[in-house]
Amino acid sequence: MPHASDLAEDRIEAPEAAAILGVELPELYRLVRQEAVPHWRLGRRVRFSRARLEAFIDAGGTRSKAA
Repeated sequence: MPHASDLAEDRIEAPEAAAILGVELPELYRLVRQEAVPHWRLGRRVRFSRARLEAFIDAGGTRSKAA
């Protein structure tokens, strides 16, 4: 089972997620609205998992192109 600090380091916010995916923030938020990228909400905030985004890319998700 992963250590809690490992999980905390895996959680990222939108600007870092956009950089990982190779898209601008407005494009990332469009993908979120379309449920096209793995994410979760914490209140009104959107959060991402670095590991899940990297798996998404490995599976053919976006990196410098729209999904």
